[in-house]
Amino acid sequence: MLEARDTWIDPAGPAVGQALYDAAWTQPQPVERYVLLDATFAPGLPARLARWLELEDYCSLYARRYEGEGLDEVAPYLLRLPWVPALRQPLCDKLMALTRGRPMLSLLFSAATLEQLADHLRAQIEAVGADGRAYLLRLADTRALAALLDVLTSAQRQRLLAGIARWSYVDRAGDLQSIEGGPPAAPAIEPTPYQIDADQQRQLQQLALPDAILRFVQLRAGLFGELACRPAAAHRLIDEGVQRLARRGVDHDALAYRHALTLLRRHGLLTSAHSSPTPVVSSLEPQS
Repeated sequence: MLEARDTWIDPAGPAVGQALYDAAWTQPQPVERYVLLDATFAPGLPARLARWLELEDYCSLYARRYEGEGLDEVAPYLLRLPWVPALRQPLCDKLMALTRGRPMLSLLFSAATLEQLADHLRAQIEAVGADGRAYLLRLADTRALAALLDVLTSAQRQRLLAGIARWSYVDRAGDLQSIEGGPPAAPAIEPTPYQIDADQQRQLQQLALPDAILRFVQLRAGLFGELACRPAAAHRLIDEGVQRLARRGVDHDALAYRHALTLLRRHGLLTSAHSSPTPVVSSLEPQS
């Protein structure tokens, strides 16, 4: 059972599962299909993948690039979907159950091999801000991906999507969004970090704030009360409040948090902190 604290986004609907499996895909094709997962949202993901797949069918994007204890538990993972329906169906069922309510599922179409695509994505996860600080772009977190696609320049988007015919991801409402990429050829590797200017950095921070506020509220149900709506509805209201403050020239996180709580209460989207919590989503976890 998924409690409210385990749901970052609305659960994906049947259409996402149908697109992931694609019953019409019964033969090998020049363009492979890959799934990108964010282990941050699924504790124990590496062990699950080791049980579900052969070693040659998945890899960590942090492998051969970063070292450190516990990194495998927070890394992005790329896996190749099998074209054989009898093998693909149970895997897709497990992936849908695992990612339910979590912003961690993307479907990529590319003619590149697993290693080629993994190397390309590894070269896209580093950035340097206007202040000179280096940080990682969380491409496998679909909330961060959507924000990044909004903020990148045309040239930066072309670099990110090079060799990827289509990049689909599950959005906050549980729907599948798709971005058409470049020609379905093997991507060229660009090892230099993205240069994120001050305006882009400000936009990314502003786009991330409503998610941070929503998570803050979800994890403190005993103090603020349980959400009485799905995450996407709460996020939409919080985002409207953040944008309203920005239009007034208010750039103060503490005020944004306070304003968000006021809006959620005013619209009846928080239950009493003293009432019994009700799970937002119920679902069976995938079998180990």
